[in-house]
Amino acid sequence: MMHSQYTPEKMVWSEADFDSMGWHDCRLHLINFPNADWQMSLDLDYIFKWTPHGFWVSPATLKFFDVARLRIDMNFGDYSATFINDIKIRNKKLAPSGKMFLLDFLITCDCGIVEFESSGFTQEIRKLPIFSQTQDLGDSQRS
Repeated sequence: MMHSQYTPEKMVWSEADFDSMGWHDCRLHLINFPNADWQMSLDLDYIFKWTPHGFWVSPATLKFFDVARLRIDMNFGDYSATFINDIKIRNKKLAPSGKMFLLDFLITCDCGIVEFESSGFTQEIRKLPIFSQTQDLGDSQRS
């Protein structure tokens, strides 16, 4: 079956787009922990569209800024892959400096949770969506 190309609305998204985004069943490949710039990034396969015959999926980098109070509770057990169930913003508050707002993020996965405070995020789509019969992409499709 031939599939036409799916073109996303844009290639870089942010917390301003949060309500129109969703991460259910997105494959999480890698977490880069906060660095000297207080940034943390997730390497994932972002599902743009579900169809009866498959999914339009892109490799993406979800980067959070000014990350603090990071807590991870995961039990991988027999899991060979990790999928995101949901990402929620639970609270918005003024930072102690009074110069920015911080958001409380909760990322639930099939094997646990990641929670932290952040001033916001960007999600960069690294390639145009690829039609896949599964929710994740192979290594050759991601590079």
